[in-house]
Amino acid sequence: MTARFLAAPLALALAAPAWAQNPIDTIRPDAPDLAAYGDWPVGTREVSLTNPGQVDVLNVEAGAEGDAPTYDRPLTVQLWYPAAEGTDPGGTYRTVLRDGDTPATLTGRAVPDAAPAEGETFPLVILSHGYPGNRWLMSPLGENLA
Repeated sequence: MTARFLAAPLALALAAPAWAQNPIDTIRPDAPDLAAYGDWPVGTREVSLTNPGQVDVLNVEAGAEGDAPTYDRPLTVQLWYPAAEGTDPGGTYRTVLRDGDTPATLTGRAVPDAAPAEGETFPLVILSHGYPGNRWLMSPLGENLA
């Protein structure tokens, strides 16, 4: 009887490292054929953009005459793209959970700042996670499409 009570915590302790890795690049065995990864390794890159002249909705005053206040809105985007042949898969994403405070590390296939594939053309696909998400929420899909 004691052995059974010791076996369960031991099994959980041994499995914990797999849980801690948070792999996002696992394709379920019952997934449809088009869910499989393609032939290209995947790279990812963070890009900072600016949307100039964005209406500053937080500072618009009700009934105010004239132009609405504007500001240059910063926008951080994440790119996933086919990487150069020979790129070994594997990378991590550091983010926070939806509570905005709890840190999380996700592991995936994309290599940060990998050299892009050359000699081919690829379609552009735009993913938008929506409010109140963050760019990491759709990283498994971004990696798969790349």
